[in-house]
Parts: sequence; C-alpha cells; structure tokens
Amino acid sequence: MFNIFFFFFKQKTAYEISACLVGSEMCIRDRYKDIDVILMDVDMPIMDGYEAANTIRKSKHANSSTIPIIAMSQDVYEDDVEKILNNGFNSHVIKPVDADELYYTLEKYLETSEQT
Repeated sequence: MFNIFFFFFKQKTAYEISACLVGSEMCIRDRYKDIDVILMDVDMPIMDGYEAANTIRKSKHANSSTIPIIAMSQDVYEDDVEKILNNGFNSHVIKPVDADELYYTLEKYLETSEQT
C-alpha cells in the first residue's frame, strides 16, 4: 500500500522519496544527511517511531535537532497527539492518510527548508 501511495505521490510532485521499513533503518548514521523532511509511522516493528524520533533528535548529526519529523498514526485523541509532539515529532497526520492533508503538511515543512 505505501509503495503505491508513495509512487503516486512522487509522480504528482518533484520530490525524491527514500523509504525505510523499520525505524532503526532511519537512525543509521548519515541516513538522513540530505533529507529535508521525515515522514514516519509511529507503529513500526523493531524500533517504533517514538524511539526512532528520539534517537534522531539525540544524535550528533548537524540536522538532528532541526529536521522536521512528521508522525503518521491512527491516534486522534488530544493526549495521543500531545505524546507524539512531545517525543521529537514536529507534526502529525492521521491514518488512513488523506493525500491532500499529507501534501499540505509536507509543503509547509519543505517550503521552510528551502528558505534556509
């Protein structure tokens, strides 16, 4: 499902997309060196999104504290979203993902990264 969605999204935009299947893959040193924004599911196997986001934020990488990390989850309650935002994420989109909402959220952070 994600492969099809991201393929469609990539065709609709000019962005290059890199995919990781588990959170620990994203935390490999320099994996996010040239990435402008991270879209991460909070419910991943091996290392969940919370742990992955916190690992990225605590790393010594130059972009670790500033790279936008957007959470994807089925959590819609205020407490759940607050937990997401307090664990290294900048924003949250609800699953199932609405393509327009995702596009708007990504554009917001990509416009910011282009200005810096």
